[in-house]
Amino acid sequence: MSKHPKDVSLISEHQALGVYLEALLEEVPDTLPEIITEEKPVITAREVLTPPVIAPPKERPVVEEKTEVVTPVQVEVAVEQETVASTELDVPDYANGPFDALLFNVCGVKLAVPLKELNGILEWPETITEMPGHSPWFLGVMQNLDDKVNVIDTALIVVPEKLRQAFPAEAGERCQRIVLIGDGKWGLACDSVAEVITLEPTSVRWRTSRTKRRWLAGTVIQHMSALIDPEEFAVLLTSDEVGISS
Repeated sequence: MSKHPKDVSLISEHQALGVYLEALLEEVPDTLPEIITEEKPVITAREVLTPPVIAPPKERPVVEEKTEVVTPVQVEVAVEQETVASTELDVPDYANGPFDALLFNVCGVKLAVPLKELNGILEWPETITEMPGHSPWFLGVMQNLDDKVNVIDTALIVVPEKLRQAFPAEAGERCQRIVLIGDGKWGLACDSVAEVITLEPTSVRWRTSRTKRRWLAGTVIQHMSALIDPEEFAVLLTSDEVGISS
């Protein structure tokens, strides 16, 4: 009896994360749709599918005639669109073949960074020197040997507020590691580091444009993760375009 509510909750979270990853590929605002309930898909499906089943017989010949004539054209158009889309994919140089990527977690969202673009992983420091006058996502500066690292609250940039609500608001209470990018000048605060995986270029849903969220290279649905572009992320952090994901 007690397991059912937990299962539904897990399904809802999984669906919400899936919706978020799908939305990342589109040029839409960084907002997460309402959590999908089990009732909505069922009701919607019945409303859409019922009319054709009970439609008057007079409409059926029209549908069949349209199907016979239109289907070949639709197939040709689909092939053309697929060809065009494949030529417009923004695939980085490191993905010319299989490549390794590190998975790390940020407020329940898995991010992946190519190992070739990774500059190291640090333990969460005892102190981070705050810098007044900066954006909320800029946590401050920490010392790494002879270098200074600008520490970023990755969740505020990448994860929608609805997914952040289940986690502590303060980065120091949830973060345990810092992933270094941009020649080690930038540190992405993360909850934990997961594992290193090998990805085939075909397993990544590459983006076709970078007019929004240039830090996103694509998504890996198999691992429910977003593949970040460290170079673009570092460039974005030096610009005025960074905002808090709402």
